[in-house]
Amino acid sequence: MIDRPPGWWFLTLASVTALISFYGTSVSWWYFETFGFMFLAWGSLMLTWLVRLVVAAWKARRALTAARLLRWLPVPLIFCGVVAALSADAPFWVRFTLSEASLERYAKEIAGGVEPSPGCRWVGLYRICGDYQNGGEAIPGGSRFLVTDWPLMPSRGFLWFPNGQLSTEDLDGDYRHLTGPWYGWKGWDGV
Repeated sequence: MIDRPPGWWFLTLASVTALISFYGTSVSWWYFETFGFMFLAWGSLMLTWLVRLVVAAWKARRALTAARLLRWLPVPLIFCGVVAALSADAPFWVRFTLSEASLERYAKEIAGGVEPSPGCRWVGLYRICGDYQNGGEAIPGGSRFLVTDWPLMPSRGFLWFPNGQLSTEDLDGDYRHLTGPWYGWKGWDGV
């Protein structure tokens, strides 16, 4: 059993790990917890895959044909695809681009003085909860709000600043310019 290529369960596990990795990196600043998860999950998967490949090669003793080796390829291809996507910050840009129009409407409401409603709601593909100022706050020249990604603590979000260059002297946390009036925001308690 250990000398065979990974079956559907192993490919499913690798695919789910890829999706969780994409989810954890689809915010403006990656969550610290995502690094730990990816290290443990991908390390375990790739180590298991490598041990199985070595055992299969040892048992086959040069009988591994190209056709048999191809059956071992999906897991490292999934891993390389994840590495390539994360290198390009693709999970974030896909989620942000699909949500940008909704986020802008929400940011304009907050900047205009509309109080965020209590409870949680989806703004594009981002879940935003309106409690404890997480739902957003108006700041001079724009607004900022946190994203509530389950099961992670809300410490990442966005700042919408349409009036020019952002001065972070009076603002807490870390910021990075994304595009146009958008900045990524990591709160002071975000590791």
